[in-house]
Amino acid sequence: GLQALYEFKEATGLTVADTSGVEPALNLTIGNLEAVAWGADSLTVTAETSISSGEAAVKIEVAGEESDEATVEAWIKTTADLGDYARIVTVSPDQNSRDLALIQQGQSYLGYFRTSVSSSGRPLIDTPSGDVVAGELTHLVATRGADGTRRFYVNGVLRSRSVLEGTKDNWSAYPLTLANENGGGRHWLGTMHQVACYTRSLTSDEVAQNFAAGAD
Repeated sequence: GLQALYEFKEATGLTVADTSGVEPALNLTIGNLEAVAWGADSLTVTAETSISSGEAAVKIEVAGEESDEATVEAWIKTTADLGDYARIVTVSPDQNSRDLALIQQGQSYLGYFRTSVSSSGRPLIDTPSGDVVAGELTHLVATRGADGTRRFYVNGVLRSRSVLEGTKDNWSAYPLTLANENGGGRHWLGTMHQVACYTRSLTSDEVAQNFAAGAD
């Protein structure tokens, strides 16, 4: 079910390559190179910018509608003091619509999955307050199964569970963007070590396996 994978191994340049091996590759472009710093298998966002595919993430939309499932996963080190609804990962056209998103809000992380009964993905799934720890390497996984069950894991531990009914037949082909909203206005700051999008709901065992494997 893996559709897009970003491992941040480039070490230089404006391009973050999609290394999933699923064609067509959905490579991302850094909007402002002065707003980021490349590291060893990581990218630190130090000022507002966007890291976007520009083009629509068609392969995520099409496969997602077929499977009716989704997972978004990220290894990050965050800056705690951010504005409202800072986008870590989003497949969206603007601040008001999205297919899926992974967001930092205050001291919690939020997950959105659009369905036929909730075009905005609300009510969202969120983690308990206090799960955001500045500077700590953190593994985030938000999933939604075909039965509507959503789960949010932090560092391999299930932190939230809820149900949002409907199908994904209303998904649209939007750009995939990291560290901001498509079009700006919801920037995120911190270090990204890995980001992945799946069109399948990872099991708890798979989440634990990925956490144990580490970020790099």
